[in-house]
Amino acid sequence: MEPLSLFKKTVYFLLGKYKHLTKRAANFFFDLCYGLDTRHHVSIEVLGTDPTLCYGYEATDWISFKSVLKRLDIKSTDTFLDLGSGKGRALLIASEFPFRKIIGVEISKELCDLARKNVERYLQRKKAQCGHIEIVNANAFTYRVPSEVSVLYLADPFPGKTLDRVLNNLVGLVKIDLRRVLVIYGGSQFCGKFTAFSNIKELPSVSGYQFYKIYEFSPNPAVCVL
Repeated sequence: MEPLSLFKKTVYFLLGKYKHLTKRAANFFFDLCYGLDTRHHVSIEVLGTDPTLCYGYEATDWISFKSVLKRLDIKSTDTFLDLGSGKGRALLIASEFPFRKIIGVEISKELCDLARKNVERYLQRKKAQCGHIEIVNANAFTYRVPSEVSVLYLADPFPGKTLDRVLNNLVGLVKIDLRRVLVIYGGSQFCGKFTAFSNIKELPSVSGYQFYKIYEFSPNPAVCVL
């Protein structure tokens, strides 16, 4: 192997390790500084929920998700929804932006209770831009997305069939309410399900954070209310 090629590979490897360790440290201190419990994985077996409806809990990366939200033109009229909100970390990150309202929907009552505690502790210690955070214990399969929602987050929380139902419901509501909805998808295995719809368009990824896909759900653009 050429010395220059070996050097480049070594540099990329070390940069990757550095980025990974930086993220882990940030996630650790996020919980430590605010007295939270958001970073530990919870398996589907421990949750006791139906594995055909959802996966276990995995925390959203603080640095990456915040960077993605920074690139969006968030206004005080926007409402944020996290389907499969788990312990509420994404909700807390979203509270640092000027949303009108933040909603988390989670099928596990245990995780909902923990998320409410995390929200309470966080808001006691941090002056958030949006303090209106609501946690809903519900099944995303049957949950009706409120017409006020304009930014939706899916951290790859569902198996394919459940995601199909969620996407079909959302597409139908967008057509009825004549609104645009931005969807942030934190995954890769089901990207094809989004682009299968004619009124869903993939937007450019945030540089450096291509793991997150951003999709625009819209009715006929000529009548879309933004």
